[in-house]
This record gives sequence, structure tokens and C-alpha cells, in this order.
Amino acid sequence: MEITRLSDRFPLLGRIRPARPSAPAQVSSQEMIEREQDSVSIRKGQGEGHGSWTLGPGGNLFEAGKPDATLAVIDQYGIRFNPGTGHLAPDHGELVAALALQASGKGEDNLLRVDNATGTLRPRQSLDSKNFGEQLDQGVAQRYANSANNLVEVLGEIYQHHPNITTITQSQGQNGPQLTEELVRVAQSDPAFGSRPASEVQLPEGVAWASPQALKLVAERVQRSLNSSPEVASALDRLHETLDSHPQVAYFNSAGNSGQTQRALEQVGFRFDPRWEGNFQTVSSRTHSIAAAYPARNGTATPAVYSQMGDQSVAFIGEAKVLLDGQPVCEREVPAAVPRRPYCVPFVGTSFAAPKAAGLYDADPIQYERLRLHSLPPGQGVDNLGVGLIDFRG
Repeated sequence: MEITRLSDRFPLLGRIRPARPSAPAQVSSQEMIEREQDSVSIRKGQGEGHGSWTLGPGGNLFEAGKPDATLAVIDQYGIRFNPGTGHLAPDHGELVAALALQASGKGEDNLLRVDNATGTLRPRQSLDSKNFGEQLDQGVAQRYANSANNLVEVLGEIYQHHPNITTITQSQGQNGPQLTEELVRVAQSDPAFGSRPASEVQLPEGVAWASPQALKLVAERVQRSLNSSPEVASALDRLHETLDSHPQVAYFNSAGNSGQTQRALEQVGFRFDPRWEGNFQTVSSRTHSIAAAYPARNGTATPAVYSQMGDQSVAFIGEAKVLLDGQPVCEREVPAAVPRRPYCVPFVGTSFAAPKAAGLYDADPIQYERLRLHSLPPGQGVDNLGVGLIDFRG
């Protein structure tokens, strides 16, 4: 087995890899549209349409007619407009579910889709009052806590009404680097708004939001907001207890796509508390955190620039190579010389690494565990395990 250590913190795996799927991941436009129509109908209280969903607590939807499913995918389903191609495209969850289904190899009846769109899209508090700083802290904390509380609702419903589920995957979450990145992005794009958080974080006049100094100041404020929130502490306690209550159910979560922000903060001497460094799901040791990496020609791997990574994250390839009615799904299309078709750039992210890991686990937990251990060689001079790659070319 070849191991290439790019750094002491991130040793990567060589040639251990699971069997490749025999067919590409697929999405059907008809099924996708029916799911979208049903979700809108149910949430408006107008019935069940084609009967794809049942309504659960907090407005969450659970796919109907899947009593024997062992693999659940929590996400958002249906259709959306993709500005990168100018066409309607599968929503995020359609791609994630297709990859999980492909990796498990057990068939459609084994996959339970859970749509938490209503639960995650809570209205944000206005920041127009004189108490801007207080409301900024509350906004950060509430966004974090709302997401964690929604997951507790979803997990409770799965545990109670879908007892055959043994594997759950979710490519959503909130974390410190992500919240920092988003707040800086908003401040950059809206100067009128940006002047207010600039005062709150004591950003010196003339220092750009894109600077490492600004990033560190915002990260410190985000961490303070999370540290001081009783709402956040309560939500994490509830989530920890919920995951611990069903140790026989494996839970997978994407590591997050704010890796560049995570590493930029480290370069200016700041690292989030472990509670906020990764998605809130990693508060539990039972969570399988899945990062993303790129395979190299010699059988080793390179961490994906966008991927966040924890000390015990496992990395899968983060490309979403999915077909919609037989045609590739593209994040964007790059023009090519006539008469060639435009080059299709696939979606990438830890979102599309996590379902591959969960599907493989659902298919064969013993094989997955063997691969995971091989992909986590101990780093030089450190006690924690590092980041490894399981080369799954979905």
C-alpha cells in the first residue's frame, strides 16, 4: 500500500479502493417533477398529488411507500433553475440521492428520501434596529441552532417510523468557517450593510473585507456568538443525545466546502474551537465526517481545495457525475469549438462525497470499515488519525 504524506496533518491513502459501480448514477426528470409537485401540494395543504411524500413534524416530508428501506438521504428535492447552464436542473438532493443509490447498489425501494426544505429555510431576523450587534449575534446563533433542531426532528421521525433504516446521510450543515465566509461575502457585496458589521468587529478603516485580518475578526465574532448562545448549547445537547440513542444507525455528514476559509484562518493564527470547526453534526463521535479529495495518477490523492477536513475525516471523490434522462448534469457548460458540444463541468463538493460513503456502508459495513481503517494511517508525530481517500469513482 502506497502512502503519500503531503503534511503531518493530512496523510492520504494509496490504492485501497472499493469495487466501482456497474452503471452511472441516474436521475429521472419525470420522478423529479412529480416529487416537486407533491411537495408544493402538501405544504400548501392541498392533498398529496402523486403520493410521493408524507408530512412529518416541522414541515419535513418523508418519501411514502418505502417500508423496507435501509438507507435514508436528508436533503432538498425537486427541480431548480441552474444559472450556470440556463436550464432547469435537479435540486441538490436529487443528485445526492442518485449517488447514494448508485453506491449502495440495492435498488430504489431501499432508499428513503427526506425533504427538510421547510425545516431549514427559517426566516432570518432583521438587522435594521439600533441593536445591530445583539441581533447579529442572535442571527448567527439562531441559524446554527435551527439547523441542529431540525435534524433532531428528522432523526426522531426516522427512528420512530422507519425502524429498518440503518444508514443516514446528510449533505447539509452549519459551521464556523462557513458562517464566517458567508458574513464576509454579504459585507463585500453590500457596502451599506458592510459598514455595520465593520464597526461591530472593529475592522480598521481602509482594511478590505477580503483581507486575512478582516476574516480573522469576523471569525472571532462568530465564535463568540456561538459560545455565548444558550440556544446553541441546548440544540447541540439534544442532537448529541438523539444520535447516541440509536448507536446501531450509522450517520454520515459532508465535512463542508469552506476549506479555503478554514486554512486562511489558520495562516493568521486562528482556529475555531472543535465544536465550531466542522458541521454541528460532528459534536457526536458517532458522525462519519466525509471530506473530498482528488485522485492522483500514481494512486495517491490530493485534498480538494474547497474541502473542510477534521482529524478523523475520510475523503471520497467529490464529483457528482450524474445523468438526467441519459444526459450529464452540469454545474456549468464551457463553450467548445463547433461542431463539438460544450464541455460539461460536473458539480463538486463534499456534498457529493458523503452519499458515496454512506451507500458503500449500507451495502457492506464490514468492507467500508476495513477501507476506512486503511485510509486513516497515523500522522507522523501526532496521536490523531489523519485524512484518507477511498477512491470511489461515482
